Amino acid sequence: MIWKYFALLTAVALVSHLPRKVGYFIARIVADVIFLVSRRAKAGITENLRHVLGPEATDKELKRCALEVFRNASRNTFDLINLPRRDPATLENPVTIHGWEHVDRAIARGKGVVLASIHMGNMDMSVQVIRARGVDVTILAEVEEPEQLYRKTSSLRGFNGISILPVTYSGIKVAMKKLQKGELVAIACDRALQGSGQYRRFFRREALLPIGGVEMAYRTGAAILPAFTFREKGYKFSMHFEPPIILDREAGREQCIESGLAKIVTLMEEYIGRHPEQWMVFEPIWREESSAPLKTASLTSGRRALNGVGHRPATSNGSRAGASKASAPSTER
Repeated sequence: MIWKYFALLTAVALVSHLPRKVGYFIARIVADVIFLVSRRAKAGITENLRHVLGPEATDKELKRCALEVFRNASRNTFDLINLPRRDPATLENPVTIHGWEHVDRAIARGKGVVLASIHMGNMDMSVQVIRARGVDVTILAEVEEPEQLYRKTSSLRGFNGISILPVTYSGIKVAMKKLQKGELVAIACDRALQGSGQYRRFFRREALLPIGGVEMAYRTGAAILPAFTFREKGYKFSMHFEPPIILDREAGREQCIESGLAKIVTLMEEYIGRHPEQWMVFEPIWREESSAPLKTASLTSGRRALNGVGHRPATSNGSRAGASKASAPSTER
């Protein structure tokens, strides 16, 4: 996928300096072209939207919503390459913030904050605004391929002193140390990287969702701060911070992950349901439990830690589905 790297370099050179209105116009054209030629990504988006919009959604409605997802993703790319040209003091100008008192409350505990967000609206805008308000921010991000693309994207996302860490065993170890220092670590909770996570009921059907953020909070005592951003008309954004989730660590790991993930899933359904056209997960997350082996990982063992510890919840008789697969850490490279 080296072409993605060169496409990003070309966009930085030719488009990043343009006014937002012009940049968004070009982004829309690019998105429409990609929508026409990218069958796999379009199929993934459409499949996810079927679950969100429900069985009553028509093919026309699904197509219209999926196209808008592509357009929003393309706008986000323009915002990203335009970031280094922005004055950090002005980043908050187009943003309306709701619930900042929840951020203050979570930070005041002094035990770190896991910012639980999703691929919606513009995640990079969210963390940049938080950083502009003087909060130390670290993002746990998927390692993109090729490596040049990951390095370039990380350098753009790291604007204004934001730290970028890969979702690997070593990256998560560093992130947990930052939480123990009372800092804020942002992680996406709507897509289980590498097929690792737990099956949970999500929009009326079982979906594989990551639990890495909840487990980091359990292990460090950090607060979980749900955060959601979406676009408004006129190049504006709306940021929403929900009350922090404080895990009762004395209840044990399983109960903490169960309760923490349940609250996050409820909020994800609420916000995605409001703006499905802004939810940008291009791979299907609803899959048959028997369609592929469930990969496993651990934050404390194995060479590579994925975004969540892979196992299925206990069944009604107390046994674990796929227990034989969940007994050992992944050794994938």
